[in-house]
Amino acid sequence: MTTATGPDLSGAVTAVEELMDDTCTITRDAFGSDGEELDEDTLELATPDTPTLIYSGPCFVTASNIGSTPVDRVGLHHTLTRFAGNIPIASPEIEVGDVFTVTGSRRDAELVGRVFRVTEVVASTFAVMRKVRLEEWTR
Repeated sequence: MTTATGPDLSGAVTAVEELMDDTCTITRDAFGSDGEELDEDTLELATPDTPTLIYSGPCFVTASNIGSTPVDRVGLHHTLTRFAGNIPIASPEIEVGDVFTVTGSRRDAELVGRVFRVTEVVASTFAVMRKVRLEEWTR
């Protein structure tokens, strides 16, 4: 049975958000996985100029497993590395397929500019941050 009230997690939310030393943006292709929309004047498919900004602000990123996996994709050798991304719980909802980009990091300059794809949105009863699973593909 669900209840209208529950434990006060505001202290935990504050503590976790104080750990968010990185900054990130999360964008979404508003036209779906094809990345194209129909131009009604020309009746041709066109790629939109800019994706929709969903979130910009504090975050932190952690490796969710050690090591990378070599993958052959479309005849090219790629490396897949998995990460976890975390943003404040009050942030907008994230969707699978969104693009998570690290724009700043106080502790690890290697993170800045890294671009990840959201592969899973993690839900939790006692959530104090919004968690997503991320993948990074590199050649």
